[in-house]
Amino acid sequence: QFEKSIELAPADAPARAAGTLNYLGYMWLERGEHLDQSEQLIRKANELEPDNAAYVDSLGWVLFKRGKTAESLKELLRAESLMKEITAEDAEILDHIAQAHDKLNQRAKAEEYWRRVLDLKPEARALIDRARKELGLTKPEPAPSDGPPPKGSK
Repeated sequence: QFEKSIELAPADAPARAAGTLNYLGYMWLERGEHLDQSEQLIRKANELEPDNAAYVDSLGWVLFKRGKTAESLKELLRAESLMKEITAEDAEILDHIAQAHDKLNQRAKAEEYWRRVLDLKPEARALIDRARKELGLTKPEPAPSDGPPPKGSK
C-alpha cells in the first residue's frame, strides 16, 4: 500500500510523497529489511524536503545501521540543527546521536546526549531505559534467590 501511495502521489505535492517515502524507508530500516531500498527511499525523501529534521534523522540512522557511523553522525547532527526547539518527541533523534557518538568511542558526548534524552522526559520507555542504562542509572537486577535466608541471618 505504501508503494502504491508513492506511485499515486501527485508531482505537485512533494511533501506527501516525501512523507510516505520516509515512513516506508524507516519502517523497513527498523525491521532490518530491504536496507538498500530503505536507503534509496529515505534519500529520495531528503531530495524532496532537504531541511526536514525527521527525514535527515532517518538518513543518519540508515547510515548508522549500515556501518557508516562517521557519515551518520554528520547527518544526525544536521537533523538536530534543523529543529527549532527540541521537544520530548525529538528524544529519538538525540538517542540516535548518542549511539553514534558511543560507537565512535566518544563516550562523554554520548552521555551528554543521553542526559538530554532524560531531561526531555520522553514517553518512549525504550529511550528512557537505554539512556538510564548507558548512564549507569539503572539498578542491577537482584540475584535469584534459592529460598528464604537461613534463620538467624539478616
